[in-house]
Amino acid sequence: VVWNGLKPVFVDCDIDTYNIDPAEVEKSITRRTSAIVAVHVFGNPPDIDALTKIARKRNLKLIFDAAHGLGSIYKGKKVGCFGDAESFSLSPTKLLTTGEGGIVTTNSDDIASFVRAGRTYGDLGSYDPEFSGLSSRMTEFSALLGIEGLDILEENAGRRNKIAGLYKELLSEMPGVSFQKIDKALRSSYKDFSILIDEAAFGLTRDALFDSLAAENINAKKYFCPPVHRQRAFAAFGQRDKALKNTEKLSLGSLSLPLYSDMPESDVKKICLAVRRVYHYGGEILKAKR
Repeated sequence: VVWNGLKPVFVDCDIDTYNIDPAEVEKSITRRTSAIVAVHVFGNPPDIDALTKIARKRNLKLIFDAAHGLGSIYKGKKVGCFGDAESFSLSPTKLLTTGEGGIVTTNSDDIASFVRAGRTYGDLGSYDPEFSGLSSRMTEFSALLGIEGLDILEENAGRRNKIAGLYKELLSEMPGVSFQKIDKALRSSYKDFSILIDEAAFGLTRDALFDSLAAENINAKKYFCPPVHRQRAFAAFGQRDKALKNTEKLSLGSLSLPLYSDMPESDVKKICLAVRRVYHYGGEILKAKR
C-alpha cells in the first residue's frame, strides 16, 4: 500500500472473529478510497461475502492478505479464489513453507502478468522491463520444498484443527479465557491458536501470563502488539491515536499458544496445565519472581 503511494486507513475489527469489521469498512469509505485489504487473521476467513458486496457496490479493488490462509476454507471454497487477488506467505511458521517467499493468486490475467513481471525486475523476458520491479525469484530448492509440502497441506490443516480443539476442550472452563470465533461454515488453518485474557476474570494480565509461561520455557507469542496503526513504520499517517476499541483490546489481551502441525497432544496438555497453574497460583508466582 505504502510503496504504491497510497495512504492506509485503519478500521476496527470484530471482537469475536478478530477480523476486519465490514460495517466499519463501509463507514470509512470516501471518494478517495481505492481498495479494501482484509486479513484472514490466524487463518480465520473474514466475512468475504459482505466485503465483496461492498467492493462491488463502491467499485473498489478487494485484496486479501492471506498470509495465514493456506489450509483455510470459506463456505466450501478454499481460500485463494476470492477478491481481485490474495497474497500468501510461505515462511517457516506456515502450514506450507518454502523457507521464505510467497504466492499471489488471482483470476485476473492482467494482475497475473504484472506479478510475474514484478518478481523479475519488471521484465517478462524481453530484457526491456516494463516497469521497475523487484528481484524476488524463488530458488528451485525452495520451490521443490513447497511442491512436496502441498501433499501434506490438508493433513496439516486437519491436524492443527484437532490440536486447537484439544486446547479449547482443556481451557473452555477457565475463567477469563475466551477463543476466537470460527463460524461453522468456515475452516481456519489455525496458523496460530490465540486465547483472549480478561484480566478481571483471570486475575492476571495477558503480559503476566506470558511472563509466567516463558519462565516454564513455553514460547507463547504476543502478536499484533503494538497494533499496526500504532507501529512506528506507519506513524507518518497520523492514526496512532485513532480509537479502535476492539483492536486495542485484542492487542493487549490476546496470546497465541504454541501450535505446530506435528505437535504431540501431550505438549498441549502440559501447556494447558501450566495455564491452570498460573491462574491458581499466579499471584504467588509473580511475588516470588519479584
